[in-house]
Amino acid sequence: MAGGIIHLYATILAFLASGYVAALITFIAPFFAELYWIVVIWSQTGVFWHGLTIASIAYFVLCIMAIIASVSAASAPD
Repeated sequence: MAGGIIHLYATILAFLASGYVAALITFIAPFFAELYWIVVIWSQTGVFWHGLTIASIAYFVLCIMAIIASVSAASAPD
């Protein structure tokens, strides 16, 4: 759910920055589009810690934590 919201936010940013075609390409390519728009926003504003960056990094860390927890739960003895 959170990943979808972040992706929708990136799609809206793409639409506001470059129009329908950019929004469509962003919608089709989720992970790479977020990375692209983080770099674009960073280069245009000079601000790395934008809302999209913070949300994307938080979601990435959450996914890594979930993977570590599931691997450790699967390898724990019963």
